[in-house]
Amino acid sequence: LPSSYEAGGVRTPFSVGENQKFKIKQASTLAGAYLRHEIKSSDDSKWTYLPNLRVDHFTTSDETFFQPRFQVRYQFDPSLLLRSSVGKYVQPPKPQENSPLYGNSGLRSPYAIHYMAGYTKDFRDGSSQGIELTNNFYFKELKDLIVSDVRKRYENKSTGAVLGGEIQAKYRKSEWSSQLVYTY
Repeated sequence: LPSSYEAGGVRTPFSVGENQKFKIKQASTLAGAYLRHEIKSSDDSKWTYLPNLRVDHFTTSDETFFQPRFQVRYQFDPSLLLRSSVGKYVQPPKPQENSPLYGNSGLRSPYAIHYMAGYTKDFRDGSSQGIELTNNFYFKELKDLIVSDVRKRYENKSTGAVLGGEIQAKYRKSEWSSQLVYTY
C-alpha cells in the first residue's frame, strides 16, 4: 500500500513534510503603557469622549508603536447607551516567525485597525438586579500579516479583514452577575 494510505482510502490531512523542533533561547520584553481620558462637556452631558493611547515596545522585533484609540458614547436615555470606537492594535511576531535561525528576523509586527459600533440596553429600570443586553458590530482591517514563504520561511505579505458582531446578555443580582456571550 502507498505510504499515504489510510483506512477507507482517505489521505491524512496533515503535512507529509519533515517535522522540525527547535528551542529558542532568546530574552524578550514586551513593555507597554496605556493612557485613557474621559471627557464630558458638563456633568449632565449625554456625550462622553474617550481618547486613548497605547505605546508598546517589542524587543524581539525592536519596534515601538503608538496606537491611538478613540471612543464616543451617547446616553440616549437612562436605559440606552450608544457607542462607537476606532483604534489601532499591534502584536509582535511569534518567536518562531522572527527567529534568525528558523524564521525571518526582518519581520514587522502585524497590526489591525478596529472599528466598532454598538449599544447597551439596561432592562433593570433603576434596580440593582436584572438584565442588560449589549450588541456590538465590528470591522477589522488586518495589515502586515505574517505568512509562510518558501524562500524566507516567513514574510509580511498579506492583509485581511474581519466583519462580525457580538451579543451579550448580562444578569445582575446583588453582588453577583452572570453573562452569556455569542460572537458571530
